Amino acid sequence: MLHLQLIETDCIAVLLSLERNILRQLEQGKIVRVGRLGSFNVTLKSVGKNSLGEVTATDIVKGRVRFRPGKKLSKMSTELRYRKVE
Repeated sequence: MLHLQLIETDCIAVLLSLERNILRQLEQGKIVRVGRLGSFNVTLKSVGKNSLGEVTATDIVKGRVRFRPGKKLSKMSTELRYRKVE
């Protein structure tokens, strides 16, 4: 039982470290690729302006973190089959 607890603790520590590293990289405007799992990036929504000279940072209305799945996750999501559970 102790061995299983150590494995769970290690997994949680790895996930927390991954979270910290993803946050740090996204805050720097980078795309974060997590191996074959997929990638994270920040997208922005802003107020439209007529010229580049009118654009300021205050025009940004919303930021989001977007996850783009890797090939296997994308394929899995297109091959899902659904059934009604009664």
